[in-house]
Amino acid sequence: MASKSTSGVPVAFDAQLSKRIAAYCEYYAINENDLVNDALAEFFEAHRQNLDALVKGYVEMGQLNSEIAHEFSSCEAEADLRILR
Repeated sequence: MASKSTSGVPVAFDAQLSKRIAAYCEYYAINENDLVNDALAEFFEAHRQNLDALVKGYVEMGQLNSEIAHEFSSCEAEADLRILR
């Protein structure tokens, strides 16, 4: 079995959550560190997917926004000329 590289990060849970974690780990016979690592990995993955979706949406809308801006650039230029007169 390959060993994983680990580093310590101090984490404090409130008493109730700490008891729930301990009970869960005892019931399912898993290590508390493994539980926390797995939970955090799932959390980060879920949020990465949300961020990726946002980025994709902005990229897709970028072309449309550029076209809209181009369509109205002459109107903006005309308005600027009227204001400057």
